Amino acid sequence: GEGGEPPLERPTEVPYDECDHLLELRAHQRSEPGDQTPYQVPIDNDHYQCFEFKTPWVDAVHGLAFSPLIDDDRVLHHWLLYGQNGGAEDGRSRGCAGQHDDANLLAGWAPGGGAWIMPEGVGLQLPHGDDAFFVLEVHYNNAAGHQDAADRSGVEVCATNQPRQEEAAVHWLGTELILLAGDGAHEITGRCNPNSEEPIHILSTWPHMHRRGRHMQMTIHRSDGRTESLVDHPFDFNNQVGYWTPSTLLPGDSVETICTFENSGGLAHFGPNTENEMCYNFVVAYPAGALSNGRGFAGDRNFCLF
Repeated sequence: GEGGEPPLERPTEVPYDECDHLLELRAHQRSEPGDQTPYQVPIDNDHYQCFEFKTPWVDAVHGLAFSPLIDDDRVLHHWLLYGQNGGAEDGRSRGCAGQHDDANLLAGWAPGGGAWIMPEGVGLQLPHGDDAFFVLEVHYNNAAGHQDAADRSGVEVCATNQPRQEEAAVHWLGTELILLAGDGAHEITGRCNPNSEEPIHILSTWPHMHRRGRHMQMTIHRSDGRTESLVDHPFDFNNQVGYWTPSTLLPGDSVETICTFENSGGLAHFGPNTENEMCYNFVVAYPAGALSNGRGFAGDRNFCLF
């Protein structure tokens, strides 16, 4: 990338020897700490269930790896892991609506996805303090009507008490301004002009759309007029992969995200359900919060939309 620093190598293995904390955060039926009863998935096209877990630490830690634990893949649409302070109960299982106003996205999984692992010298910002929680939001789709759908999917979190030199976060790029009308291909563009006055180091990106999504392009527009392509790949709802895209944004640079959809008639708009659409580009970058322009549905931290 630009900025005079060598690109960091993509990590492929969880650094278990550095994991001071190794947590399994899984779906469960009862609202009580430590419950291991499988969650009974309702027969429903779209159902969001949130599972809350108190962090076992108070002081600052860094996340090093987030590995998916997949159980009943017949009904698992995707999951997202958030960190937040307050407003949760250890062990609680509750229905939720796919929106978290005071939370930070930490990791996610969709079909085709793998573990999120931080490179050498970089840790992911995690919640800490007396009221720090994880919220695992699981999106189920049991339109097939499986009567025996019982799920213990979730994530294994590796965290260290020895914070690394750089602190990264997951940033939301893309756009929520989506309206698809009529048959055929539609291109939707989001532009991120970050407020930061310092270099921003991009590590990886994870495109996320729904069933109409066909392609995503992510391009850096340099302040001197040059462009640099980071992602230019087909998108498959059933195989949502992430990409290692080390690069450095300098002040005045911007990032453009273009989502291409194929609509088969009628109207489609932004929303959390499978029949709605999304154009999100989840970008891991450091310093944490630098890739922001203060425009997002859940506040200004780590959002760089529109």
